[in-house]
Amino acid sequence: MEVEARHLEQDEAIVAELVETVELQAHKLETLGEEVDRLRTERSQLSGELHMARAWIRELAAELQHGGAPTAPEAGSLRGRIQGEPA
Repeated sequence: MEVEARHLEQDEAIVAELVETVELQAHKLETLGEEVDRLRTERSQLSGELHMARAWIRELAAELQHGGAPTAPEAGSLRGRIQGEPA
């Protein structure tokens, strides 16, 4: 009977340890999932900015190819000019 009780205690300890490990891993997965979502949002934003920058470069290259000087730069940052924000 004592042997069975000892085995039962050991089994309960193992189960408790496994439950703790599973809970810890679930928390880590949740944290990683949140980070993946954040990085996907950031990638989408950067992709949009890259698309705008490429369009801006194409426009400037076309102006230069046609011999026209680029229009006078507007006041404000390049980012503002690319995104069309008012000066």
